[in-house]
Amino acid sequence: FPLISKSTFDNDLDKTRGYVRNTMRYSLVVAALLAAVLAARPGAVMRVFYKPEYAVGARALAALVAGYVSFSMFNIAGTIINGSGRTKPTTVIGVVTLAVTVAAEWIGIRWAFDHGHDPLLVAGVCTAATMTFGLALSVGYLWRVFGAALPPLTVVRVAIAYAAALATGWAWNRAGIMPGKVGTIVSCAAIGVVYLVVCVATGELRPAELKRMRAGK
Repeated sequence: FPLISKSTFDNDLDKTRGYVRNTMRYSLVVAALLAAVLAARPGAVMRVFYKPEYAVGARALAALVAGYVSFSMFNIAGTIINGSGRTKPTTVIGVVTLAVTVAAEWIGIRWAFDHGHDPLLVAGVCTAATMTFGLALSVGYLWRVFGAALPPLTVVRVAIAYAAALATGWAWNRAGIMPGKVGTIVSCAAIGVVYLVVCVATGELRPAELKRMRAGK
């Protein structure tokens, strides 16, 4: 982010665009990896850390981690905007997102109680939806100002990898492989590997590019 501050101060738009694209791209890959591992087997993951009765929140966790991805990207986009010296848009987008989130949660949870639905799941869905809304506002602003944001193809590739990770978790549950806590940890590692393999196979993660970044080129 100091690099973004410097490039915007130097009015180097091409370099700023590159920083924005790469930051958003790799941040999405990492955030979605963490979310996929948790969402693929939410019940089993919760039983590793909590008592069995807490597994009632498994479906809510699966929805909430999707919101975690958007929330993480929302914060990163806000940091980029702040780093470019534009603090007012970040504040406005943040306040609007907060207001929409509070309203959606209040309406959603009340609706869930009134209609006999799971309020935890509804709260998770509302959080995911409103954080995605805030992310969309931030991405839109980045595109309007810099002409660069989150590459659409990256979203598609990450979505494919995410779906593959979820399918792996579903298959693991259905097969009943290693149902204990140790098996859960092993399955999380396998799910993470599947996600990364798909990212590499689709071209989203390119080893040569990662080497160049590590070398600072």
